[in-house]
Amino acid sequence: MAKPTVTPHGDTLEFLWEQHAVAAIVDVTDDDRDAIWVEILFRSATNTHLHRTRLNLLATQSRAHVIKELTKRGPTVPWGDVIEQIAEITITHVRRTPDVVDLSTVVPASQDLFIDSEDLVPAGKVAMFYGPGGSMKSLFALAYTGAMFQGVSFAGIHPLRPVRGLYVDYEDDAGLGSGRLRAICRGHEMPVPHLDHVAPVAPLPACARWLRAEVSRRKVNLVVIDSYIAAAGADPETSGTVERVHAVLRSLGPDVSSILINHIPKAEFSSKRSSPFGSVMGPNRARTAWQFTLEDDVEEKFDGDLRTQTKMLGVTQYKSNYGSHAPLAFKVTITGRPGRLPDLVTFDRTDITESISLSEKAGTVTLIEACLAAENKPVPVDEIAAAIGKSENATTTALRRHPERFVQVGKGGFSNGKPQKATWGLKSARDAKEGLPG
Repeated sequence: MAKPTVTPHGDTLEFLWEQHAVAAIVDVTDDDRDAIWVEILFRSATNTHLHRTRLNLLATQSRAHVIKELTKRGPTVPWGDVIEQIAEITITHVRRTPDVVDLSTVVPASQDLFIDSEDLVPAGKVAMFYGPGGSMKSLFALAYTGAMFQGVSFAGIHPLRPVRGLYVDYEDDAGLGSGRLRAICRGHEMPVPHLDHVAPVAPLPACARWLRAEVSRRKVNLVVIDSYIAAAGADPETSGTVERVHAVLRSLGPDVSSILINHIPKAEFSSKRSSPFGSVMGPNRARTAWQFTLEDDVEEKFDGDLRTQTKMLGVTQYKSNYGSHAPLAFKVTITGRPGRLPDLVTFDRTDITESISLSEKAGTVTLIEACLAAENKPVPVDEIAAAIGKSENATTTALRRHPERFVQVGKGGFSNGKPQKATWGLKSARDAKEGLPG
């Protein structure tokens, strides 16, 4: 009997025997040492239903019973050979082991390590977006995915490779997702992308088989999980749960990137630098992790019943396995009627040093930049230290370590018998000759 055409989609295999005009869809449901349970749907080549059954591929008696039932529906088809081929091919597919390779013979990766120009999401790996509730994580992820899908730039972020996205939404339904996506597209004057959306009710590990199949069928290479706590199910704070969630994301394929949206523990809401919710393994398993923070001040305007709010969003790197990246900042403008979905949403790139509160999240160096930018003139080191809440020694060390950002204008010492502190300014200001001696 000729071999069938086999198309794998994750844990689902589609078989076609053209000479017998028979097709089968095999879904693997359970696999352990003693049994491989599958659900099989048999159809004719014209899509006529023949038979649906559940079968243990390792049990001879179970296979014989299915062959007997199928023979009643198509006596001319060699069902014994069909079932044997299904069993052998499926068992080999399910129990395949990872390839062991000699690194000296492997061609090094030549493509960019990230799918975007700002190193937010690594190619084929997991990025974590986390922050308190209402910090625009989901809205940004939706805008990012939509823009990458279209192949267009978004708030200064440029796509580096073609993207097809799937938004796995544990928090909202497709209607809300569609409304927000359309508001983003109107704000950025781009067409509405054909972005796939699914709202599961079971935790992600329980959805792993069908998710792998959908990712394969739809040729998805960017998956957004919104958000971790709901997707994790029971015990989201444990390292075992983190490992199970990341195992699912890794199993989607070596070319599939993921954005895992997460929150922060309530106890860390006021912290200058917060950790994601759950085990320390969460950010460790992600290849990059970005903290989202909204500035407290909100600019608000009304035009009749339309309200326009402008907020400043800081996105700072918590960790990266590929090197550090400067913090990002965006002015987010949302226009709409209170209590309804927004009409327009825009993200515009800005400088994080415009906000002292957001600069605190970005670390000492960015905070110094914000302080000097606000003063717009050279400042004594003791005043800089007082303004940012750091010791004078720590501040001086940070200033000296970054000559590409800061310049010492006055060396300090004594003047008229009085001690004088060293004064520092922004190197960019000196180079532009805006108030600093050249």
